[in-house]
Amino acid sequence: MSGTIPIFKAWASEWLIRITLFMMILPSLLLFGLSTANGAAAAGYYGIEPADVQYSMIVFYAAVAGFFALERRFFTYIATKEYFFISTALQIITSYICYRTHNLYVLFVFRFLQGMANCGSTSIAITLIFSRLKGERAREIGYSLFYCFLLCIGAFTTLITAPLLDAFDFNVLYKIIIFSYLPGAVLMFFAMNNVRLNRKFPLYQLDWSSFIIYASGLCLLGYVLVYGQQRYWFQDTRILSSTIASVILFATLVLRQKSLKRPYLDLEVFKYRNFKIGALMIFVLYICRGTLGVTSVYFAAVLGMDPIHIAFLMLANIAGIIIGVIISSRLVVLRKPIRLVWIYGFMLLLIFHVWMCFLFDTQADPVSFMLPL
Repeated sequence: MSGTIPIFKAWASEWLIRITLFMMILPSLLLFGLSTANGAAAAGYYGIEPADVQYSMIVFYAAVAGFFALERRFFTYIATKEYFFISTALQIITSYICYRTHNLYVLFVFRFLQGMANCGSTSIAITLIFSRLKGERAREIGYSLFYCFLLCIGAFTTLITAPLLDAFDFNVLYKIIIFSYLPGAVLMFFAMNNVRLNRKFPLYQLDWSSFIIYASGLCLLGYVLVYGQQRYWFQDTRILSSTIASVILFATLVLRQKSLKRPYLDLEVFKYRNFKIGALMIFVLYICRGTLGVTSVYFAAVLGMDPIHIAFLMLANIAGIIIGVIISSRLVVLRKPIRLVWIYGFMLLLIFHVWMCFLFDTQADPVSFMLPL
C-alpha cells in the first residue's frame, strides 16, 4: 500500500474526495452507454447501419473484458496518479478521433482502444472508492455504488443526450465527454498524492498473445450475434467464417491457459460451484436487462415517442435501480441468504415482463409504463 503517505492530501475534505471520485468515474461510465444513447442519430451521422452502431459498443465491451487481466500488471507497475492521467489522456485522444472521423473501421479500432483505456481508469476508480470505505460494510457498499452507476448509466446517458441530439450532430457527444474529463483530472492532480496502491511489480512476461486471442474471439462472437440475423446466419460466408474462427480462438485460448504456468485467465474458477451459479445468474440477468432495449424501441417505433420523452420515462427505471440497490445491499449487510435476495430480484423481473406483455399495444398511455419500469 502507500505506507505512511495518505492517498489524498491533508487539506482535501472527505466530501471533496467523494466529488473528485464521482467526477473521475462519470465520463468513463458515459462511454459505456454512448453507443446506445441514440442509435439512429449515430447511424445517420456516421453514414452506417444501426447494427454497426451496436457492434461499436460490442467492440468497446470486448476490449474492456479482454484487457481486464492484463491491465492489473500495468496498475501494479505504474504509480496510481500517473496511471490515471495516462488512461485519461488515451480516452481523450480516442474520443477526439471518434469525434472527427466518419470512417466505420477507424471508429471500430479507436472504440476498441478506448475500451482498453477505459478499463484502466475504471479499475483505478473502483480501487479508490474501496479505499474510502471503512468497516465491515465496505465491500457491500463499494460494489453497490459501482453497479448502481453501471446499471443506471444507459438510462442516464439517454436522459442527458436526448436534448443535445435535437440541436447538434451525434459526434458532439464525444466533445462533451472530452471536456467532462477535465474537472475530475484537475481535482485529481491537486488533491491526490503520488502514491502506489500496490507493491511495484515489473512489466515482464506480459501475455499479449492471450489478450489478442481472447479479445479477437469476443469481437468475432459479437459480430456473429449482431449481424447474424440480418445476414441469414450461416447462409452468409462471413457469419460462418466468424463462427468457426471464434470457436478455434476460444479452443486455442483454453489449451493455452492449461499449458501456462501463470495463466492469463485462471480456468480453475470453473471448478467452484458458486462461481458457475453466479455466472449463470449474471447471464440470465443481462438477458432480462436486454428487454429494456426492446421497450425503448417499442416506445420509439410503435408509440412514436421522441428520445426526450423516452428519457423522462427512463427516470422511473433509474429510481427503481437505486431503490433496489439500497434494499439488496441492506439485505446482504444483514446476512440474509443470497438465494432469498435472488428470488426477490427475479420475481420483480418476472412481474415486469408479464406486466409489459399486457401493456404492449399499438396505442398506450406512456404514464402506465412508469410503475413497471
